[in-house]
Amino acid sequence: MSRDLERNVIALGMELRITPELKRVWAQTLAQLRGGESASGLREWLHELRIGVVCLDAVAQRGRKPLESKLPKFEADLREMGAASSQTDPTFRTTQLYRRLTAGEAR
Repeated sequence: MSRDLERNVIALGMELRITPELKRVWAQTLAQLRGGESASGLREWLHELRIGVVCLDAVAQRGRKPLESKLPKFEADLREMGAASSQTDPTFRTTQLYRRLTAGEAR
């Protein structure tokens, strides 16, 4: 973090009149910024301080959807394909069935 940005952050914190109970959080935030965290996280945190409401982001809802949401019968179809030519474990240590299934066969 550059010294100018750090000075601006500290000045902005003084403008907000941070209460003693928030000093610990403020110190943690500055430490995270020095450690390589992004400045956008700090902007979000300062915005939350100004408005007094915690902003919730939907991080858990991002990303790729599971395959089952697109192809609900995918697992059943794979099991059906493999059921006819499956074999038992050659060592007979388990009761699981095995089958070599290539990507081409699955498509």
